[in-house]
Amino acid sequence: MNGVAMENATRLQHALLIAALADGRSQFFRCKTDSVTQSLINSLLALGVAAIADPVAERIDVAGTGGYWPNSDAELDAGNSFPLACLLTAACSIGRGQYTVSYDTGNLGDAPLVPLLSALVDLRASVVHDVADDGRMVINVGPGAIRGGTIRLPMGCPPAVLESLLIVAPYATDDVMIEARNATHSAIEHLIPLMETFNVSVLEDAGRFIIAAPQRYRGRELDGWE
Repeated sequence: MNGVAMENATRLQHALLIAALADGRSQFFRCKTDSVTQSLINSLLALGVAAIADPVAERIDVAGTGGYWPNSDAELDAGNSFPLACLLTAACSIGRGQYTVSYDTGNLGDAPLVPLLSALVDLRASVVHDVADDGRMVINVGPGAIRGGTIRLPMGCPPAVLESLLIVAPYATDDVMIEARNATHSAIEHLIPLMETFNVSVLEDAGRFIIAAPQRYRGRELDGWE
């Protein structure tokens, strides 16, 4: 997969999670599903989201849940995808049940995910994790959803950490402020406009992101993800 295709796949994955959280139905046209996107769809199904992917028609339909996962417990598998592990862990933090995310860290251990886990704890979510000798990481999330607060991400933090936090922040009960001085262009140029397309506003100034509560995504129809 080339860089452009990977970027489009990431944007589609962000949009699918947003659509799952939204009020109402979303439809995506002319979208190709790679293996990570399919794993995300499988995880959304496990959370109780009604999502249908038609690879032949290159169409995905998602019935939004209004920010509440229908299933109060689920076991999700991110494979060896770090961005997917971030998305799924953050997604579970808005639920009221108990969820497990498994992730194959390879030889990296838990270090790349620690900023996300610490940030969720700062937002008063219940998150614990363990890493087995074979590099398999198990993250237990809940019960107890994020409430809000201030997060300061460390320098060098992977972009997927900030992006995952931004996506779920509208469903905190209080305002969320994220300080990420080394924020990448992907969050500013792609993700924030995407969130705005789904009716959520983010204030951004010099690496400081403010997501006011309460906000809710609204379902949309989007065409063109190639």
